[in-house]
Amino acid sequence: MTRSELVLVMLACAGGNPYTPAQLQRAIFCASSHLSILDDGIAFNFTDCDYGLQDPDVLMEAQALQSTGDAVITPPAIGRWAAYAVSEAGLRRGRDILTEIAAPAQQHLCRLAAEVRRQPQGRYAFRRICCCAEC
Repeated sequence: MTRSELVLVMLACAGGNPYTPAQLQRAIFCASSHLSILDDGIAFNFTDCDYGLQDPDVLMEAQALQSTGDAVITPPAIGRWAAYAVSEAGLRRGRDILTEIAAPAQQHLCRLAAEVRRQPQGRYAFRRICCCAEC
């Protein structure tokens, strides 16, 4: 699985519900750190910042997915954060990619997507290394 596919799968696991940038970063960090599903040599490079571990490439991958019609990035109407979600086409493609990995990993990614989106927002809210019991 490529980095772009991982971002698409995590967006698809949310079923069209949006992520904030910090939530998407957290989901990708946990997924890429605890599951051996990324192709060799293409890992993200997360660094520590006020909102937790971040890699600007995660959001760049989401922007690339938007340019292909697989993701929808909505600027904030109120507040500070854009919303990152999967499009209808991206949902189908993400689910297709998801079926190519082992069932336990599929379940883990979808639980992770739900857990990350339930966590509180704001500065230092994502300081834990991972957010799910399995990690």
